[in-house]
Amino acid sequence: MTRGRLFRIARITGHLGWWTFVVAVLLGTAMSAAADIPIGRKECSPGDSVLRVCLSVTESAGPPGAGAMAGYATVALGVVVVAAIIEAVVVGERVAGVVTVTVPIVAAALMIKVLNGTGWWSDSSGSVRTVAIVVAAIAAREVWAFGFAPGIPQPNLTPPDRIG
Repeated sequence: MTRGRLFRIARITGHLGWWTFVVAVLLGTAMSAAADIPIGRKECSPGDSVLRVCLSVTESAGPPGAGAMAGYATVALGVVVVAAIIEAVVVGERVAGVVTVTVPIVAAALMIKVLNGTGWWSDSSGSVRTVAIVVAAIAAREVWAFGFAPGIPQPNLTPPDRIG
């Protein structure tokens, strides 16, 4: 398999994984909100409240299917991270590779933190700020992936000019 093909597969897989993650997190959060179950207003782990991140839906606290959405989101985020690591290794640029791996992780953590309503963000229900931050997190990953992430130059595929 060529570098270019591996890169394209990793990039496409990363995009599919990212959107699967986004949909699963939003559906899980919506399912919990629709069932009128308070989402995530609990301490998920000991430690610094800024670093405490947990999914907004769990098997025990959520409505039927919400736990599955949390599982899908977790697997999809893992796929995104693995695809980003493959992209970074194939391209070979260290700084850009670190950013390629970091951007989706930070965006996902921000989305989960804001949608949970835990710690420093306690007002997650029906807030315009929540929607704005979630959209900004999604946009940050998309802008990096489509606008600034390094790629492999494509060979010139135009046919040579024919003479006479």
